Amino acid sequence: MTQRTAGKSGNWSDPTVWSGGAVPVWGDDVDINTRVIALDVDITGANTPSTILSGVGGQLTVATGITRLIGDTDHRVAITQNCATGIYLFTMTGTVTLAVWGSIVNSGAQGGIVSIAANQNFTLQNPGGTVYTQTAATNARTAMATTGAGTGTITGNMSTAATGHIIAAVSSSGSTLNVNGNIAGVAGVTSLLTITNGTMNFTGTATSRGGVGILFSSGSGTLNWTGAATIAAGLEMQVNMLAGVGNLNLATASAALQITNYGQFAIRVVVGAAFAVTNGSYTASVLNMPGAGTAFITNGVYPTLKQATFGMGIYSGGAL
Repeated sequence: MTQRTAGKSGNWSDPTVWSGGAVPVWGDDVDINTRVIALDVDITGANTPSTILSGVGGQLTVATGITRLIGDTDHRVAITQNCATGIYLFTMTGTVTLAVWGSIVNSGAQGGIVSIAANQNFTLQNPGGTVYTQTAATNARTAMATTGAGTGTITGNMSTAATGHIIAAVSSSGSTLNVNGNIAGVAGVTSLLTITNGTMNFTGTATSRGGVGILFSSGSGTLNWTGAATIAAGLEMQVNMLAGVGNLNLATASAALQITNYGQFAIRVVVGAAFAVTNGSYTASVLNMPGAGTAFITNGVYPTLKQATFGMGIYSGGAL
């Protein structure tokens, strides 16, 4: 196992970038430090390092017109990033496809994984394991976000230790985020998933220990939920609709909302916003909240309601 540290910015395939004058291989520990390293080659198989460490300002970039791979199913990379304010670890320019096998620990105070623009496709996957962990006590940055009509996919278990940190946010019409795995927040977390415009497909479970779990901030975004939320003792999950028209689709029979042992679930709609929760083609828990600043429940079935709280509220002069 060899330590390879980037002494300057440049191409990954350039030996003069790395300490020891050699390009990293499987088993090496890579430190890109504060450098900007262009992924000019695939980093797979025997050329995959075991770990990648990014310091403040360190980035991995992909140029337009490129399809690039980091790792594979047999060579998964453990990445630790400590990005500065406004910095994403991965930067893509133009039409790009980037797929990463492995996991990311985000220890930075204001850094994220990637911002996905139009004609860009990003995948981060570690099936059966932890794919993303945010460890800093404060981080208001979004880990994965769309800023144009691109597509992002994250597969594996995710968690954040910071209030205000967002795991995934879809914010542009025509954009799609696929979130596959279990998500856990901490007490006082502001939001785990944010939907503005576009579509988020969520397969897994979400647990928020207070604050907002799912936030529809504006526009007309859609969340297709094919997982389950179990809200147990001491836990709270909120779905907030701040503006515009949002839709939460409990897309399969397994998409259940269960509240047990003093758990709390709340849906809040600001006056002027419209929010609907539908069940697709099966008969199960259905919450319908159409109209401007109005909310009501139809055909609601909530199993295992034991010493639990279910709340709905309308802000700023709305009607319940």
